[in-house]
Amino acid sequence: MSKTFISGFLWIHSEQGVAGCWAFLSTAPRPSVYDGLHILQDGDHLTIRSKEDPSRILWSGSIKLSREGGIYDKWINADEAGIDRAVWWKWFRAEYPAELVIADVKKPR
Repeated sequence: MSKTFISGFLWIHSEQGVAGCWAFLSTAPRPSVYDGLHILQDGDHLTIRSKEDPSRILWSGSIKLSREGGIYDKWINADEAGIDRAVWWKWFRAEYPAELVIADVKKPR
């Protein structure tokens, strides 16, 4: 199975009455924001780049969300395991450039 590599930027997705989620928004042309939106899931591979020098990788790895830390800033419901919460928050809040490979999801039989 081939993997799809998507360019875009980090995003905090939130809707009224729902805790925020770490997300990725594609820069590809799309009819609506929802067409390019991907809520990060365990197993997705994310590469975060510097805003000042996009050739510099700040973090790259498979997403592994931890919900043990509670809610950050009163509305984010998960932390990335092994990453300082304030750093992760900064990257998403400032919409850093990124690439995403969505994890293969096996459907139950």
